[in-house]
Amino acid sequence: MQVSSISITVTNTNGDIVFLKTTDNTSTNELEFTINESYTAEDQDTYTVVFKALDASGNTATSTPRTFIYK
Repeated sequence: MQVSSISITVTNTNGDIVFLKTTDNTSTNELEFTINESYTAEDQDTYTVVFKALDASGNTATSTPRTFIYK
């Protein structure tokens, strides 16, 4: 099943969403999805990034959270 969109969510230590972007898939290739987004942390903190994919049938898959520290 082709992914129709991917959401990128970045949260800080407090759980506040500091970045949220949903990108729609414009490719007709079921094996391809290009995302070109950037986030620059402004405050020293620990951040978590999660990707959530949505297919045309409404099924979702969520990535394992990845953490990075900005000092």
